[in-house]
Amino acid sequence: MLHIMHRVDTIFALKFFQLYLVALLSGQANITQFILSLYSQTRIYLQIIINYLFILFPLVSALADPEAHLDTSKCVKSCEKLFCEQFTNCGIIVREGYRCEEHSVITEDGYILRLQRIPNDGHRSGKKLPVVLQHGLLQSASDWVLNSRNHSLGFILADAGFDVWLSNVRGNVYSRRHVSLHPKSQEFWAFTIDQMAIYDLPAIINFVLNETSAPSLHYAGHSQGTTIGFILFSERPTWSAAKHLTSLGENVSCFCTGCLPGQHKKRPEACRSVQLPMVEMVGGYEFMPSTRFMKWLGGKLCTGRTAFLCQNALFLFVGCDFLNFNMTRLPVYMAHTPSGTSVSNIMHFSQMIQKGEFKKFDYGSHENTKIYNQPESPKYKVGNMLVPVVLYWGGNDVFTVESDITRLSGELKSTLSIHYYHDSDHVDFVWGTNMADGAYRRMLEVISNY
Repeated sequence: MLHIMHRVDTIFALKFFQLYLVALLSGQANITQFILSLYSQTRIYLQIIINYLFILFPLVSALADPEAHLDTSKCVKSCEKLFCEQFTNCGIIVREGYRCEEHSVITEDGYILRLQRIPNDGHRSGKKLPVVLQHGLLQSASDWVLNSRNHSLGFILADAGFDVWLSNVRGNVYSRRHVSLHPKSQEFWAFTIDQMAIYDLPAIINFVLNETSAPSLHYAGHSQGTTIGFILFSERPTWSAAKHLTSLGENVSCFCTGCLPGQHKKRPEACRSVQLPMVEMVGGYEFMPSTRFMKWLGGKLCTGRTAFLCQNALFLFVGCDFLNFNMTRLPVYMAHTPSGTSVSNIMHFSQMIQKGEFKKFDYGSHENTKIYNQPESPKYKVGNMLVPVVLYWGGNDVFTVESDITRLSGELKSTLSIHYYHDSDHVDFVWGTNMADGAYRRMLEVISNY
């Protein structure tokens, strides 16, 4: 019964939760007022609420009954066992039969970043350049190895003979250290993609080049990973060109003009006032950190009869995609998601969404004048980039629309190619079952011949 209900109500439920988030971010956090307001507009959403109230009863029952968690397929059980026992990247990599190294990199401003490496001797012959894989917003380097070895980009590149480096930027579960600042302090979390691009990426790239003695490397970024790559390559074009880098950007979401799924063409008013309510809602400086409880919850709640709740929550934020999503891996994905970032970083993305511009963090006119010598935060000029770029984007990606890609490709001077996948959403480029024969195959063709 639950299985049938969740399939029928999925689209309507996504819309309901989407509208509630808009109300929440715009300050209408009172659920009673929101439901009354929603009921006055349409009765169908009230029916959805009633349906999901009935779902709460079996959900609570399932959570209270330990045996309920065992009612899963063999594959899900093995996934839980594998990823609940070995949550670290190297634990995952070694269990798949690969070697793994872990390295620490200290940035110029004192953040200690952890990198995982799947070493390969192919680069020593000069035929294979190392590849740096950079995760997206609220994610970690785990994204590149969470699927089976035939569907994870990290393993696919390693099997092809590349020296693979899995990068983690400041603030996520692997990079919560600093030479002098404590992660519970406000100062530790005073960063956005601006600092990730100007401090983290150069430190990572220089470390990889020094460690491998390679003349250059390939850089692949997903979502935020693409964004910070574009910032670095546009702000320091000469430095980037001197490193002979190749950027293989996935999911160009830094130019998104929407706020929530389905709102690209007409941004809701919530986007205009998202900053203060968001800070009040979070109540701190760290946003959605990875904790042991969240890992346990992801492994337990996202299986069996309650798995569809996690699926719906995920699709709410990244778009609906039943075709390319492997439900048996859901507890694996959710055990590693989210991985944390700063509230300031989330605010920075919301600023870009509001203004529809790729800009540095807006501190307000007074502080902007002190920091930037002008009242408005400066725009990033991607036209300055000299690094060759290959772009991949999906038709179901709620964070990217065709007009964004058209504008971006018009500004970039060094685009090698653009690849469109009509049935792919935002996370398909790291978790999708269709990528091995799609974007990953194209990527291998590019870096093998470049």
